[in-house]
Amino acid sequence: MARFVYSVLFSIIIGIYVFNVEQVRQTSLSILVKSLTYFQNTYFEEEIIESRQTIDNSTGMIQLNPSEYKCLDHRYKIRMISREPLIIYIEKFLVPYEIRHLIELAAPHFAPSLTHDDDMAKLVRSDYRTSWTAYIDRQETPVVKCIEDRFARFQGNVDSGYLETLQVVRYTADQEYKPHFDWFPEEEIVKHGSQRITTFFTYLYSNCSEGETEFVNIIFNRSIHGKFCDILVCDETSNETGIRFRPISGNSVFWYNIDKQGQVDYYTHHAGRPPKADGLKIGLNTWTRSKYVPTKLRKDVGIPKTRIISRTPLIIYIDNFLSPYEIQHLIELATPLFSQSQINDNNGKRLHDKPYRTSSTAFIDRRETPVVECIEHRFAQFQGNLHPEYVEPLQVVKYTFGQEFQPHYDWFPEEDLTTGGQRISTFFTYLYANCSEGETEFINIRFDKSLHTKFCDILLCDRKSPQLGLRFRPVPGNSIFWYNINQQGKGEPLTLHAGRSPSRDGLKIGLNTWTRLHRTIFAKRDDPESF
Repeated sequence: MARFVYSVLFSIIIGIYVFNVEQVRQTSLSILVKSLTYFQNTYFEEEIIESRQTIDNSTGMIQLNPSEYKCLDHRYKIRMISREPLIIYIEKFLVPYEIRHLIELAAPHFAPSLTHDDDMAKLVRSDYRTSWTAYIDRQETPVVKCIEDRFARFQGNVDSGYLETLQVVRYTADQEYKPHFDWFPEEEIVKHGSQRITTFFTYLYSNCSEGETEFVNIIFNRSIHGKFCDILVCDETSNETGIRFRPISGNSVFWYNIDKQGQVDYYTHHAGRPPKADGLKIGLNTWTRSKYVPTKLRKDVGIPKTRIISRTPLIIYIDNFLSPYEIQHLIELATPLFSQSQINDNNGKRLHDKPYRTSSTAFIDRRETPVVECIEHRFAQFQGNLHPEYVEPLQVVKYTFGQEFQPHYDWFPEEDLTTGGQRISTFFTYLYANCSEGETEFINIRFDKSLHTKFCDILLCDRKSPQLGLRFRPVPGNSIFWYNINQQGKGEPLTLHAGRSPSRDGLKIGLNTWTRLHRTIFAKRDDPESF
């Protein structure tokens, strides 16, 4: 097995070395050579990736198993299918959690796939390509960034900025992409900015035996390809067709679109074949360019920005601190865990029920999922790149009509300072609100028209405002950050705040994130002594 690994990697090194594409091959040799020892020990595991996705026949929607929200060790294996053109098959390149994540991100954005017209001047709908397409923004989520980095590293640690935006494609029965090339004609390279050097096509989901990816100009040769019949279609028609890759979830086909001389390779002519009746296939296109690729964000993806609301105490408002996907993820994790909110001491021990806190609460364990871990890091980094263990486990709170948290402080009295020390800072992030009320009010900071009118998009500015404290509107994805202690290290009286009740039939869901003075290990929620 080790000898096989060495021979495969050596072939990759030679193949990349002779290609005349500087940006792609400059670092390939050193990275791959250093990886030989590691790959010998970890590359191959005879474990079959299983897709736990099913289709709901009544809705046609993909049903995904929530238990797959966990961070798995990533190990894959490669198989050399062709040397000219270089085609490498990668098993288990994406794990079930990542597959689920990509499908969930893509689902609301699918639109009919487009191709270039005959003049390569614009994108149009065509009978040549009848699938559906959704784009995922560069680094849209932590998981997406990890996937992008993996695609880049596979090619010799290429900068992920050379990757195009990830493209998810969906095929139902009779939908296909007829034979085509991924490379651009030489006269069109300037228009497109750069050449497409490589392609990954990764299978995310398939419930059918058909829907293959066929390389039309590479004719199936049983003496060469017969050993790959677990991933290629090997039937009575194979000798008259190109090599046809079966759609197996998590596996990827990688190839170079250019030859050894840096010219376009006509052997890469390939097609996305249609699934059989009632079939569904979902795949991921990942293309690498010869130059850095500038990208634009979708309109629904916001850019975080900060606004200083108060200097004393320091209160900062952060727009778009959590993305829509992260919000959905947190709510899904919290929903089965909600219970009556309680008042706890500094060590997380329940003291007693308080009528002035009538919301429901759910705790999310530290690093419970990769998305949670990234959110925890973001809260820590905002405060000067703190270690995430200064941050308490995330607390999701839910308010319906009549439920509230009356005025209170987040800091602890001096006599309660034991485990973890003082609560230095607070983030309150809005996850959901279907009401105009349900504000977060800072009781002791009076609304000042001369100071606060410019914030009326996020603060309530009405006739009652001059007689009340600052009242923040519940806007999903946005966060309020403040320090609970003053410059002398004492509890800040001006941070007295309240979570007001939503209006009738209203619902508000928020996220409390507190930072302690010291790094602290908290028990998990299934520990009877925790929270």
